[in-house]
Amino acid sequence: MSFGGYGTNYASAVNNPSLLFQAANYKTGEQGRRLQAFENILQMTHASLLENAYNGVVMNARVTEGMVGTALQGTAGATAGTSTLDTVFNDAFVGSGFNANNDFTNQMKLVARLIAGRSSLANTRQIFFVQQGGFDTHTTQIPAGSNTGGHTGLMNNLNCTLKGFRDALTSLGVFDNVVTFTASDFTRTFTANKGDSSAGSDHAWGGHAIVMGGAVKGQRVYGKFPVLKLGAATNSIDSTGASGRWIPSSSVDQYASVLAKWLGVGDAQLANIFPNLSRFNSPSSAAANLDFLDFAV
Repeated sequence: MSFGGYGTNYASAVNNPSLLFQAANYKTGEQGRRLQAFENILQMTHASLLENAYNGVVMNARVTEGMVGTALQGTAGATAGTSTLDTVFNDAFVGSGFNANNDFTNQMKLVARLIAGRSSLANTRQIFFVQQGGFDTHTTQIPAGSNTGGHTGLMNNLNCTLKGFRDALTSLGVFDNVVTFTASDFTRTFTANKGDSSAGSDHAWGGHAIVMGGAVKGQRVYGKFPVLKLGAATNSIDSTGASGRWIPSSSVDQYASVLAKWLGVGDAQLANIFPNLSRFNSPSSAAANLDFLDFAV
């Protein structure tokens, strides 16, 4: 059943259960009346606990839709499917060869819009997960003459999208209040798996992460950057079998613990959440204390 049958009053009704099912909350046409009839059925109680639970799930979805819809209203464009932030993201893609209307960028745009309407979501701390797929580049990792394909294209799209997201947050006046970070299960080998243009790279260990935000102590590399040459340095790049796997110098615990503190976790709780943190955060560690956030901002 489409939520499109709701009228203009549903947003305020979400916060007042006594108003949820009034006729004024639905459109006057056939679509609105069908939705109203459907929700009247959902209000019925049943002897079956399963049926009652099912009704509750559907009604929770209705309330959630109302909250999200309200949050998005402030950045809704003049026509359906558009946003007041479209121009900001489109400008970030000028000359890139990419269209800003792609799956990953649209995810980030939606996050920016939800942040803009955060007061309607009734919370003060939000965590959003987005995903950019395609990094499993076992073949054709660097296609000849293309800046939109392979690994090159993935990074170009990421670059433009992050710029658009940053500019959107700046225009909303909340760049200092948002930390954007990347996370991955694993990275790729330094050496290619073939010797021709169809080559890619295989699964490996450590890799880079990106952190962006007004509170980030930016333009720095945290941790130990590997020497990009096989066998050039100990504990940098593994040359066993000429695979070129980067040997991590910093742990996920160190990285995530700084982000956890940003979310409000106290120092006393960090050891419980990250039991291996003490193995890395010591003065003798090569990458101890990844101090990349300014908590005073």
